[in-house]
Amino acid sequence: MQYQGFQRIGFLFSTLLLIPVFMISIALPIQAQDGSFATNTPVGSVNTSEEEDAEPPIFTTNTPVGSSAMSDEVTETTPLIFATNTPIGAMPDASSEIMTQTGPQDLLFNYGMRVWFEADFVDLVFEQIQKLDAEDEDTELAINLLLYELENRFPSAPINPEQRLQLITAMINTPAGSLDMRQILRPFIQTAIDNNLGNSTFEAEGFTFDLTPANLDGLGETDRVVRVSYERDGTLFYDEYLLATANNQGSFTILPTTYDIPAVPFGDIESVSIEYLQDVNRDSLDELVLRVDDGNVSDRFYIIEYRNGRAVDLVDPSLELRVGEVVNWNLLSEGRAVPELTVLESRANSDYPDWQCNSQIEYTWRYERNLYRRFQDLNARYNQVDSMGCTLADANLFSLPVPEAIGVVESALLDYGFDAPSGNRALMTLSMLYVIAGRLDDARNTASSIITVDDETTWESRQANALIQATNASGNTALDICEALVMASEFPACDINAVLGSLLDVLNLDTDVDLETQLNDLGLPVLETVVVSEVGRADRIAVSFGLAGTDWWGFYDGRDGLYRVEPIDAPITFIEVIEPQAILMTPQNAVDALLIEGNPARVLTIINNLVIENPNTPLSPSALYIQALAHEFSGDRERARAIYYQIWDTYPDTIWGEIASPHLELR
Repeated sequence: MQYQGFQRIGFLFSTLLLIPVFMISIALPIQAQDGSFATNTPVGSVNTSEEEDAEPPIFTTNTPVGSSAMSDEVTETTPLIFATNTPIGAMPDASSEIMTQTGPQDLLFNYGMRVWFEADFVDLVFEQIQKLDAEDEDTELAINLLLYELENRFPSAPINPEQRLQLITAMINTPAGSLDMRQILRPFIQTAIDNNLGNSTFEAEGFTFDLTPANLDGLGETDRVVRVSYERDGTLFYDEYLLATANNQGSFTILPTTYDIPAVPFGDIESVSIEYLQDVNRDSLDELVLRVDDGNVSDRFYIIEYRNGRAVDLVDPSLELRVGEVVNWNLLSEGRAVPELTVLESRANSDYPDWQCNSQIEYTWRYERNLYRRFQDLNARYNQVDSMGCTLADANLFSLPVPEAIGVVESALLDYGFDAPSGNRALMTLSMLYVIAGRLDDARNTASSIITVDDETTWESRQANALIQATNASGNTALDICEALVMASEFPACDINAVLGSLLDVLNLDTDVDLETQLNDLGLPVLETVVVSEVGRADRIAVSFGLAGTDWWGFYDGRDGLYRVEPIDAPITFIEVIEPQAILMTPQNAVDALLIEGNPARVLTIINNLVIENPNTPLSPSALYIQALAHEFSGDRERARAIYYQIWDTYPDTIWGEIASPHLELR
């Protein structure tokens, strides 16, 4: 009996011990639902924000760690083992590791926002970079948004140097200028400088480093301006200038920047170069003046200086210092007065392949209150630049008598030179004028002289070949040849309406004979006719011709038995109806607001205004993604969650579905 009593007591004690274990087994899944446990993180992954001493994970790929990352050939890798683009539990078989691109398997209610770990997000970025092909604009934008996320979620990621080198390798092997690599490269650049102390020029993993002495902070040893570039097979993949201050130990520290110059090439930025490296504002420190060609007529100047441990741009942040030409900047003057910078800023009236014609205005920039600020004469106006393009653009060549028009073009070519901007367009226009004058051999020879060798896609080749082929076809009139140029490319070297108008002016069209019949018999195909009646005006017959690029023309009785003709607007019933957009694409200013300005609130304003202006048109998946991202980084995770789910549910097989889905996980 005593033994049985002990047995009962032991059983009761064992039961009491099992109760907490049972309760813990129940509590763990519940706790995981509210995000305390990263259920979608593989075992062994480290939350670097909590365990700084843990060894960072390496890419789950077959790329050999420590191999030469900057080889001339793209490193071949197999798909990532960890399925980063599918929330855990979303697969038909939750134990399976096979990646699926199908939509969500549960309702929005069952998904929460993912708790990211560095290793998982870096894997997602790396996987998408490997997919990027030339002219894949969606993937290019998606990866740049992921890089923005990476910088904001894990500013120093990836921590492991070898992992970072693998990421740089993948990025440098994408199409030149497609990705913003600056933040990923910063630690690599710093390490390369630390490992090559005493060298003014050196290479590291295919990147070339050039260090130029400069007095940036006025303290201790001489500082450096660092140029980092990467070139392969004649193509520039990376080019950037950075400031680095000297330390007492003989090393240099790259300064963080407060301005935004994406490394060349990127977007519209084509080149960056040092314009000046000297004391331009009389503060005894050297300033770096960079000239950036970003596709505008005038380049942009950045005047960069060391301040409070950072590299800052001294130009008034509300303006851009645009320079077509430096008129005066007397940096060699003596005294304490800061020299004024006087520039001519240019803007395009028209661009290649149209006539290249610019206007310019003079501005003065003065250094006041620690910034360069712009001033202008109250009487200053944009004035047209004296150039071949402006001269011929203003001449209305096809409205002039043909001999006079030929003389104007030939004189311009002699005055400005055949190699001047717009020279090829002038020659092509001259060819068309020769056609109208009946000088077909001169027309063909002149056109042949501007064809681009081994490239049929240029404007010159398209226009010249179209003219040569059209003139060789028997029966073609000058109007037919002009139409051939209109159809060959944009900005044709012939004004078809002017040519048509000149022809119509010399025709004797009888008011007693059907107008459409007369025009068709003369080789002018009529597409549409309609009688237009207006109060106080004689009725006109509005005619639309079946000739590419032609406008409507009005014919009215000249009271002498002949029709008079004039260009008119399209009749109301023929005005082209602008169809509403089927889908709202991501506005470029929204992308800039996030990636350049880092302002998610402005992104939301831009997209909200777009939706208000187009109430019945859905947002594209890219616009939805940037909207979700802006909500998340503005602190509204609930709205972000709903939009990520919408993208994944609606566009599961697109790049946007692939990168939206990992932002969610089953509760």
